[in-house]
Amino acid sequence: MKDSSGCSLRDLFPGQFEHLERELRGEPGAREAERDGPLAWDYLASRAQELILENQDFDIFESLARGWAALRKLREYAREPKRAEDRTFDVALGKHEFTLQLRPTLTYQIGSLPEHSIPFDLALSVRVESVVLAILHGRIRAVDSADCSVTAQLKYRGIPLHDELKTQKVRAPGRIRLREPGLEISAG
Repeated sequence: MKDSSGCSLRDLFPGQFEHLERELRGEPGAREAERDGPLAWDYLASRAQELILENQDFDIFESLARGWAALRKLREYAREPKRAEDRTFDVALGKHEFTLQLRPTLTYQIGSLPEHSIPFDLALSVRVESVVLAILHGRIRAVDSADCSVTAQLKYRGIPLHDELKTQKVRAPGRIRLREPGLEISAG
């Protein structure tokens, strides 16, 4: 078994964000920051992209498992008597879709201005064709045979910073073990 799928969110982002510098200039304090010159804004735009990518290095399949842990269909595995059993249940899920909303934040300081934070919105839409989840003691322990596609859209103040990214079908490379103790399934 592998510890991660090797499929990170970083792999979905484009090389550069189209409107990032222009949108950041609309931030409060932009007029005062203009005295620092256009090079400061060029740097900020490039640094924003780096920071977002650095902080989005989490595993896609582990993030998906968090969504699956809340599915009603799996609640029976979080309740007695199945929770108490000392065996792993392999549960197959068919086609389904859901969206993960993330909020990465960039904190920066230009020149003598006070530190400032900029929140971004990141929407991941996931279409799952099929997946098999390994469940033990009310927790998802592994993901197996997953086929899905993912779209990602990073926005600032509701404005897209790049064209929506779409993956081809993503397949879990073998059985992916989630970090211990696994993800607890909501009992409802």
